[in-house]
Amino acid sequence: MEKEIADCLLRGDMPILPPESFVKPEDLEPKEESGSKESEEDLRRKRKLKRKQYFRRQQLRKEREKRLYIPQTPSVLFNTYEEAQTGFSRKNHEYLVQQRNEEKSQPQVSEGKDQPPLDLNGKTEEELRALDQKLEQRVKELELEHDQLRQTIYRLKNQLKTISRM
Repeated sequence: MEKEIADCLLRGDMPILPPESFVKPEDLEPKEESGSKESEEDLRRKRKLKRKQYFRRQQLRKEREKRLYIPQTPSVLFNTYEEAQTGFSRKNHEYLVQQRNEEKSQPQVSEGKDQPPLDLNGKTEEELRALDQKLEQRVKELELEHDQLRQTIYRLKNQLKTISRM
């Protein structure tokens, strides 16, 4: 038989092989053993564990991002994450104004005549109060303007991040 195959090859013909010489597809497949079934189950368990770990890491990353900004004022003052990021909210503003007013209302104790008398430029107390109110109003306007600018900057940064991700 081998001689016939060799003769065919020398002549350039394709040899006709008997069916016993062909490799069966069953022979190519690895034989299943009891150990391979256990390894498949182990692989499934490992994949499941990796998926759990992946989603847990994602969740922790999101929580960490939310905790990145720690405001110096009590966190109760911020309604949303964006307000905490910009550092301004209505509650925070009211809190700061209240603190400033408390500081103003505390009487300053002067020891004797160490401090020179205040120069009021001949203005009455009512005129000074009116000036103080105007200044406070201007401060509020500037704070609101500042808040709007911060929010605009925050939005633009987020847009830039989304554009750079694309």
